[in-house]
Amino acid sequence: MILSFNITFIQLHARKPPMTTTAQVVADFAALFEGKDEEVSLSEMKKMLTEVHNASASSKKLSKKVKKEEAGEAEKPKRPPTAYNLFMKEQMEILKEEGSTLTGKEKMQKIAELWKEKKTSSSDEEDKEKEQNSKKAGKK
Repeated sequence: MILSFNITFIQLHARKPPMTTTAQVVADFAALFEGKDEEVSLSEMKKMLTEVHNASASSKKLSKKVKKEEAGEAEKPKRPPTAYNLFMKEQMEILKEEGSTLTGKEKMQKIAELWKEKKTSSSDEEDKEKEQNSKKAGKK
């Protein structure tokens, strides 16, 4: 099936500033047909449109990266590790030094249990300290 392509409508709508991605793709696509009177099949038009779209999408990704570099924006600083992250890393090293034959999943489960015990014991100690502090405050 051979179709002739009328670009007048597309040209009128593609020239509105600022250009959106869609408008840019349409304008680039229309530019392929300027000055040509030959007829193009639908499948050829689809291929051409896909090529124009892919080129526009890749240039958009590059332009964002370039804009960030030009603006001097650095990557976001990393958050400091949580107490759990530090504990996990420390315990993993200990298990590796011991030569543990546990699987990765089993190691994680064991360390998680240790963390839970540590949390429970530390909260018990905190409760005792709070209780002692309240008794001291009551005596004054």
